[in-house]
Amino acid sequence: ANFLREITQRTVTVVRRSFAVPRVLVQGDPVLRTTRDQGLYVRAAVSVPEGVPLADSELLLGNGGNVSNATNASAAFAAVPSCAVPYPEMEFRWLYDTSTAEAKRGGTFAFDPKTRFRKTLYIAPNSLTSGETYFLRVVGCVVGYPDLCNEAQAQIEVPFSAVSVKLSAPMLLQPLSALTLNASSVDPDDPTP
Repeated sequence: ANFLREITQRTVTVVRRSFAVPRVLVQGDPVLRTTRDQGLYVRAAVSVPEGVPLADSELLLGNGGNVSNATNASAAFAAVPSCAVPYPEMEFRWLYDTSTAEAKRGGTFAFDPKTRFRKTLYIAPNSLTSGETYFLRVVGCVVGYPDLCNEAQAQIEVPFSAVSVKLSAPMLLQPLSALTLNASSVDPDDPTP
């Protein structure tokens, strides 16, 4: 009851599934660095929590299943040997992350239509812009249960590349002949080479 002696009741429905909600994460470092002229694979990984179902842990608490605080609950789970949970079949989709102001200012590119809905996203060479940062998120859902989803974020940084110089000269030189070098520069960040 609050200071006005009003009582608020809430009802919570708990649904027990035969599997745990998988955790989705980006493999390796979630901050990726690449150059504009290289292709990039961004891989999602799935892990399933291990532990004891709630009904089994209630028997171990010895107090009728009443958990007074988080410490008692984690102690009950730690005392039980973990059981392997089968990995459910997952669906994936890659999106732009717009959860923060910085992410909203991030760059965009055309997602590869073949890999946008797979565990691994492919980004083709020359589809990113140098000097931009891209914020992505991958959403993984259990097939047949669209409400059982989890997501992870990835950040792609594309720094400017150094200008390279190309030199060409004759392959065979005769003694006392003139040596002529032709030089040109190439900017790998230029989208119109």
